[in-house]
Amino acid sequence: MIAATTASPNFQHLYDNPFLSDVTLSFGDHRIKAHKAILIGYSKVFLAAFTSKLPTTTEGVYEIEGHDSDLVLDMIKHIYGFPEWTIMPPNPEEKARIYYLQDMFLLANEYEVATLSALVAGNFAEMLQDFRVDCYVHYGREGRGCRYLDTSSSRDISMVVREVAELYHDNNIADKSLMHGVLDALLDIGPGYEWLVDCLQITDLLQG
Repeated sequence: MIAATTASPNFQHLYDNPFLSDVTLSFGDHRIKAHKAILIGYSKVFLAAFTSKLPTTTEGVYEIEGHDSDLVLDMIKHIYGFPEWTIMPPNPEEKARIYYLQDMFLLANEYEVATLSALVAGNFAEMLQDFRVDCYVHYGREGRGCRYLDTSSSRDISMVVREVAELYHDNNIADKSLMHGVLDALLDIGPGYEWLVDCLQITDLLQG
């Protein structure tokens, strides 16, 4: 298996290419000519499916069901080494992007694609880091600085944290990398856990 921290090799030239293809992935309206050796290098689910003695394909076709076809397509493109911006383009609607990333994280966890889970977690962390531009520091009489957020930044960050907390609350997710990544990003934004409790009510968000 490819480690989550390893950059994806570039197999773009083999994407949906019949050359050496030994399986067709079927989902939605898509029929993608794929390669078992590439798929099993990234996904434990594909590894189990294609090394099982039980039949998992019908006439060389492997069906992927129960997921939005665009998400599945993006996962396959990730496995084949397409650049991140072609998989996760910026969405002007912040909440729509959050929902997309949540669904992608669930798909990555179901198919156990660790590199994709790490990519999603990184996107959430970057989203939170972007809010730092709206932070300002207030110095008290003793000269000690305290970091504050303006109202819009606090609201945006609370939204991200709440959505991630609900994702874990509503789904059985063993991979905690997203939660840890978000908490690390939050600690980087503020001076410490007490700041998160006071300014973002982080305890209520994570429990609620």
